[in-house]
Amino acid sequence: MIDGKKIYLNAIEKDDLQQLLKWRNDANNRQFYREYRELNLQQQTKWWEDKCCNNDSWQYFSIYLKQSSKMIGYCGLIYIDKISKSAECAFEIGDVKYRDNDYVFDALKTCLRFGFENLHLNRIWAEIFENKQYTNGHTLDYFFEQFGFELEGTKRDVAYKHGTYVSSNIYGALLEDWCANGNIL
Repeated sequence: MIDGKKIYLNAIEKDDLQQLLKWRNDANNRQFYREYRELNLQQQTKWWEDKCCNNDSWQYFSIYLKQSSKMIGYCGLIYIDKISKSAECAFEIGDVKYRDNDYVFDALKTCLRFGFENLHLNRIWAEIFENKQYTNGHTLDYFFEQFGFELEGTKRDVAYKHGTYVSSNIYGALLEDWCANGNIL
């Protein structure tokens, strides 16, 4: 278990898969993902077995509320490169009732802290589809920017969503950015 202020992260368990599948198949949530198709439970279970259970380059977590142990989302560090000390951050508060600033900040900070402090990463990056309102009028990149992430580039027309092509922005932060932003190792 990895503690935040209001949330904690726990390795994804088989019992979490039904809820993850529901969130991943929700069209409103899927606009934030690379995945374009609906998944079934067999595909979700295979993903969990392949990526979460048997792949050292993926560290995925369920996000739980401390006060009630209710699962509200998931996050992780994927494509972990132990030589370059880099990884991509994947993040989703699937339960939209908890997509307020406090929970998003806490869960994202806890995941990033794990990457920089426990995995000793030098760089964490995220791919964020542009112009998608996540919560309280903010796009998801807003939250990453609060932790020192900088726009590194744009992948134009990278996905086809809701009848139109969308671009994605690549954001990245180095360990020195994380520390300079007031986060202490």
